[in-house]
Amino acid sequence: MVKEEIKEIGHEYIVYGLRRSGNHAIINWILPQVKGDFSYYNDVWPNAPYKGKPKQRRGNGSKVDTSIISFEDYNLQIFKSLLRNRSQPKVQKRTTILIIRDPFNWYASRLKSDMSQPAHYSGLNLRQLYLQYIREYNRESIFLEGHVVLISYNQWKSDLSYRKSISKGLGLEFTDDGLNKVTGEGGGSSFDGMIVSGQQLRTDKRYLYYLNDDTFLSLFTNKELLFFCESEFLIPEELLFLKDKVKRKNTDLLDSIVLNTVPKWTHFLRQTYLTFKK
Repeated sequence: MVKEEIKEIGHEYIVYGLRRSGNHAIINWILPQVKGDFSYYNDVWPNAPYKGKPKQRRGNGSKVDTSIISFEDYNLQIFKSLLRNRSQPKVQKRTTILIIRDPFNWYASRLKSDMSQPAHYSGLNLRQLYLQYIREYNRESIFLEGHVVLISYNQWKSDLSYRKSISKGLGLEFTDDGLNKVTGEGGGSSFDGMIVSGQQLRTDKRYLYYLNDDTFLSLFTNKELLFFCESEFLIPEELLFLKDKVKRKNTDLLDSIVLNTVPKWTHFLRQTYLTFKK
C-alpha cells in the first residue's frame, strides 16, 4: 500500500537540539510511549519538514495521531516566523522540545565525530550557537513559543524520576522500554558506535580524551557558558582550570555582539533567498 501524504496531525512534537546532544536517544525513548499512528522525520529541512520519507512510521493514512520532527544545529531564530506561516499539515496540538547537554562531553563527541562546525550556516561558530541554545533553555530569549518542554540530556540519562516527569510533561504514558536503544542515526555513539546499550555508554566521561586539546579548550573562553555549566551541570574536577583560562581570554563581548546581530542578518538573507526562489 502506498503511504499517503500527511495532511492532519493530532499532536506534533518538534525537537530542537545540537548534534550529539542525545536527540536520537531521547526521540527513540519517546516513540514506545506514543499511541496510535505516528510519523518520525529526522533532521529535517525547516521549510518542508514533512517532505520525503519518514525515518519511522506506524500507519499509512493522511492523518496521524502523533508526529515527531527533529531539527539539529539550526539557528533557533528562524523558527518563530516559519511556524506562524506554516498552514499544512493541519496540527491540532503542538509541543516543542529543547534538548541541552553539558558542553564538555557534547563538544568532545562533536570533535570525535569530526563535527567541529555547525551543520547549517547561521553566521555563528559552535560556541556561539551553544550559547544561543542555553539562552533559550534559560528562557532568556523566546524564539520557541507555545508549550516548551526543556530536557537536560545528562539528567534524563541518569534520573528515572526526571524521565517520568518529562514523560508526563509531554502527555505520554510512561515506559522506559526505549531507554537502552542505540540507533544508527549519525553513526550511533561517536565513541562506541553500535557496540553497547544506551545505559552502558559512558557519555559523562568523553571530555577526558581532550583535556590537552586546544580546539576543545577554545570552546570554554566565555564566562556566560562556564557559569551555565557550573549551575546546570557542574564543572568536572579535571576542567576546573578553565575558570582561570576564561579570565585570560574572555570572549563574552564578542560572542554577545555576534549573537545579537548576525543571526538577524542571516535570517533576513535566508528569507530573501527563499522569496526569490519561489
